Amino acid sequence: MVEGRKLWGKLVNDTRNFAIKINTILGDNRQDAEQIARYLKFFPHFLAKHLSQESTRLALDEDYSEIEKSLKNHGPSEMIILLNHKLNMLKKKEKSQKSKCCI
Repeated sequence: MVEGRKLWGKLVNDTRNFAIKINTILGDNRQDAEQIARYLKFFPHFLAKHLSQESTRLALDEDYSEIEKSLKNHGPSEMIILLNHKLNMLKKKEKSQKSKCCI
């Protein structure tokens, strides 16, 4: 039980730090911030549901070297990929707007 609490605390801290990073990048862009906030709020629930599935339990009993091969169908990973993709798009958009502004 202690290990579970530590992992849950790490998830909370990592999510908070990610949200701070997002807010710093987005600034006044509230629409994108709200979309990402929805993803972040949903992620722990999705992760809990995913981890309680029998197929996940069986997958966790396997060799971890196979994880990279299964990422295409791994829900929590897909959520993280989605968040990072959105963040990268916003970074590129911000850089593009800054370069247009300063020309």
